[in-house]
Amino acid sequence: MFSNLRTTTDWLKFLMPFANEFANVFTQAGLTTIYKHHPTNMYETLSKAFVDFIALSGIVWNVAFVASTNKSAPLESGMIKGIVLLVFAFLIPNLFIEDMLRMTCKWVKNFACKKTGILIFGVLIIAGLLAMETVSHHYVEGRLLVQKNEK
Repeated sequence: MFSNLRTTTDWLKFLMPFANEFANVFTQAGLTTIYKHHPTNMYETLSKAFVDFIALSGIVWNVAFVASTNKSAPLESGMIKGIVLLVFAFLIPNLFIEDMLRMTCKWVKNFACKKTGILIFGVLIIAGLLAMETVSHHYVEGRLLVQKNEK
């Protein structure tokens, strides 16, 4: 799963789509105010928009990279990676992580709250990777087998 993360560029491409999750966890844990879900001033609005821009740029980078390297099904493989990343790196965190962290942090101390946020973040990354592998394997490779058999 992580065997293709050899260079700094590989790690950046892997982590950039999750920039909003990093910022969200750090903000909810009280370490920074870089990613307020409900901005109240221009600084908070621009800060949140910049983090979202980094995350969405990372998703675009991943889609373009996958599409350029998969010669047998470039469009499908790029779209699958993009949709899965949008769901697990952008949609779910923006809709649910603030509430999940707030509920959890009510019951545990601040340090445990930070650990919980990191744990939720890790679970989302792993779930996204597994979903990407599963969907890609079943759809793209299955489609290629059907095309081979039709010839």
